[in-house]
Amino acid sequence: MHDEGANKTPRGSQWTSRIRRGLERQWLQGVAAIAGIVATALALAALLSGGTGNSTTVGPSPRPMPTTEGQPAKPAVSAESSPTGAPSRSPDGGGGPTILPSAGKASPQPRTNGPTNRPRSVPLTALPVETVTGAWSTDADSMSAKVYCNETPTRIYRLGGKYAELSGFAGVDEDSPTSEELKFEVSVDGEVLFTGHIGQAASAPIRVDTRGGDRLALTVSKCVDGSYGVGTYVDMRLSE
Repeated sequence: MHDEGANKTPRGSQWTSRIRRGLERQWLQGVAAIAGIVATALALAALLSGGTGNSTTVGPSPRPMPTTEGQPAKPAVSAESSPTGAPSRSPDGGGGPTILPSAGKASPQPRTNGPTNRPRSVPLTALPVETVTGAWSTDADSMSAKVYCNETPTRIYRLGGKYAELSGFAGVDEDSPTSEELKFEVSVDGEVLFTGHIGQAASAPIRVDTRGGDRLALTVSKCVDGSYGVGTYVDMRLSE
């Protein structure tokens, strides 16, 4: 007879060994899986940290200075700049202070104090004529009389004692129809102060004292019978 218990014991041991080996294999596989999960987690953590151990901290970028569109940027003013017109020293430190000119300001002009040496004068033709006899023609600086024999064209002006001197010229134009002399007279208040006998294409200066005078008279006359003559007073001026 065979002992059944003796036959079953080895078979049970074989199954037990198989089960133990299977469990050990499963445990090793589990440990490997856990190790793989941990390694993956560590790699992800390293990626997310961005390598902080070797990274350099980057600060915010500087803000740009505001500028006005269409306008030039204003130059910066340093502490060494001096305002316009203020003294500043040359870069090499030598020499004296350099005065910068003021921009946009004209240099002051010297002032003239007191009266000038030249008296104020007015042209005689600017004064109104009080009395006129004979044929006269005038322009801005001359008065011409057309005169026949025994005629005395006359012009009288009212001075009112305002003027000190009368100056100018008397003459006969070279185109005058007669070649004889003409007589010119200048009088103040009836007193003759100038007399000139002047021939064709000739002239004479006039300068008379009119201080305190009221009436000024200019005349031209011709004594020889014949064609008429033309006598002219030129650039006659009154000075105060």
